[in-house]
Amino acid sequence: MHGRTLSTWLLPPLAVTALLLLVLSRRHEVEAALGAVPPLAFPALVAVHLATLVLRSEAWRLALTAVTERQPARDAVHGANGAAFLAGALVAPLALPVRALALRRLDPDGAPRPLQVVATDAPIAVVEALLTTLLLAACVLAGSEGSLPVAVAAVAGAAGLVLLLRWAARRFAHRPAARGLAILGDRRRRTWFVLVLGAIQLLGAGRAVAALALCGVPVALADAGPLHAALGVAGLLPIGIAASPAGVAAAAGDVGGAVLAGGLVVAASSVAAVAAYAASVALAVGAQRVARRPVRG
Repeated sequence: MHGRTLSTWLLPPLAVTALLLLVLSRRHEVEAALGAVPPLAFPALVAVHLATLVLRSEAWRLALTAVTERQPARDAVHGANGAAFLAGALVAPLALPVRALALRRLDPDGAPRPLQVVATDAPIAVVEALLTTLLLAACVLAGSEGSLPVAVAAVAGAAGLVLLLRWAARRFAHRPAARGLAILGDRRRRTWFVLVLGAIQLLGAGRAVAALALCGVPVALADAGPLHAALGVAGLLPIGIAASPAGVAAAAGDVGGAVLAGGLVVAASSVAAVAAYAASVALAVGAQRVARRPVRG
């Protein structure tokens, strides 16, 4: 446990330091690639990622509603996710506990139990994994580099995880924590849940492809699947904001200046969107709380 804690806190700064050294070694190439990005392109990329953050909160709200059949307050859900996104941008493992604690604080009456709140992340994760692998397989069929058998195996594995969670939700339905998986069996909300998560995958993949293209990296729409999958895997690593450049480099199989610049643009637009989202929802939550205060006569 001690070693795990050390890796959680030490790996992000070490990864960022390694990234900075690599960027400095390719400084002129990176500067040239970043200089080619049009001024309005970066705000557009930030806006796209901001949209995915809003959609992600709405998907989580659907999962939470399926637990108790009671909708938690929208401002509380977005407020809790804003705090979680900020924490996760610094140290990924912090996002889950921060989200659960923030929701209980912001909506103590409407929020499910803490373990149920944490469990709602599981359906989101496995459905996103399935959608990502489906996009990967589609891109391989469309001509992207990659092994079709590997892509098909990834789809099968992700589908197996979805079915396993669905079975667990039924098998352990008598246990309160299992209610956190209820969205998988909720026919009324499941379709919207999948559609919202699908929109997130498409927007995220498109943003990554656009970032690389703007920096001069030869990339096609068929590369969206492998690129998005690599970014997803890198995002699971405890390396902080170095995850996006690492994922882009892994997908491209290159650490040239243009590829590094593309990874930096993805990372910077993500951080900017998270900061804007967290600030806006904090203001909204504050305004809602002020409006709910009783007026003293």
